[in-house]
Amino acid sequence: MLRRNLFFSVLVGLAVFAAGFWAGGKTYGQAGPGFALAATPPVVGVSKTVLFEATHSWDGTEYGAYPAGNADIKIVKIVIPPNTKLASHTHPMPNIAYVHSGSLTVKSETDNQERHLKQGDFLAEMVNKPHYGYTGSEGVELFLVYCGVTGQNLAINTP
Repeated sequence: MLRRNLFFSVLVGLAVFAAGFWAGGKTYGQAGPGFALAATPPVVGVSKTVLFEATHSWDGTEYGAYPAGNADIKIVKIVIPPNTKLASHTHPMPNIAYVHSGSLTVKSETDNQERHLKQGDFLAEMVNKPHYGYTGSEGVELFLVYCGVTGQNLAINTP
């Protein structure tokens, strides 16, 4: 039960992170034209812990500005079986991966850098750089939060 509660807490945290990441970490409110909105004081007993934050992908490349368009944030569960290699692909928007169970190795095709991920790890994915992931003797279950705009593909296969 504790593991399930932790899982859902992390999932909610990822969704909140994605929304905050998209908004640039700012808090916004709407008070109507011509009215100021005061900051709301925190509720007693409520705590906030940043689980993961990234301004650049795992290879050190900065994300930069978002493309123009309407925000479209998705949380996607991906299950990859043991001994599987994904096709080479790119992502047109920042996304964060969380390893719920198992392990995965990701590899950049630009410079052959690799990163091995295990249960509980986060990864700031590459944007517009070809890469792939592969599993060993155990598969992996990932949760990804994609922070894009309406109409964007989540991934694009590369030749």
